[in-house]
Amino acid sequence: LITFLFVNCKNNKTDSNLKEAIASINIDQQIDDTLYIEAGDLFYDLSIVRLETTNSNVLGNIFDFSRSEKYFIIRPEKGSYLFTQNGHFVRELYKRGRGPKEFLSPKFSPNIVNNLLYIEDWLKRQDRYYGIDLEYDTIKVIEKPHNWQTHDFLVTEDGTIVAFGEFIPEDSDPASGPSTIFKRNLYFLDMNGKLITKYDMGFAEQGRTFGLAEM
Repeated sequence: LITFLFVNCKNNKTDSNLKEAIASINIDQQIDDTLYIEAGDLFYDLSIVRLETTNSNVLGNIFDFSRSEKYFIIRPEKGSYLFTQNGHFVRELYKRGRGPKEFLSPKFSPNIVNNLLYIEDWLKRQDRYYGIDLEYDTIKVIEKPHNWQTHDFLVTEDGTIVAFGEFIPEDSDPASGPSTIFKRNLYFLDMNGKLITKYDMGFAEQGRTFGLAEM
């Protein structure tokens, strides 16, 4: 059972017609029976991994997370930290900044392929993806064929980058001032950044998607 609760500002001047149009459901009266499920029926081999913390890797709020068969990668507000599956702290992957091994607002691919953690950082460079080698601490750069901002992306096991991105069309009217109209596409790239194919996902204006093309 999923319940949605919506809350807004209170207004004593209630429209009686609107009030009658809103359906009210008493959830307790709708439930005829209750089913209790043990956690063990949903999960197996459940374990808690305590991440080792030191003076150099104190964790605050966690903004991103990725996992391989060997490692956990945790991204708090600043930097990113590598841990073993047992929670042992290995090293800091990068620092915050614009340098060669620094990032500002990285977005992780949820999966790690060939021991590479893939990152997109639109604040640093919108025209590329990065692959951090977790073993050798080197960074691979993948140039995008177009300068788009990625909302979400992942790398498949066969090495295909699948990215949902948006950009301001080149034919936007400059006289209209800063454009709020964005073009959205679903991109498929190879490991060299070459475009394999793309799907037109329409336009968006201030978070509202319209003109969605059929795929």
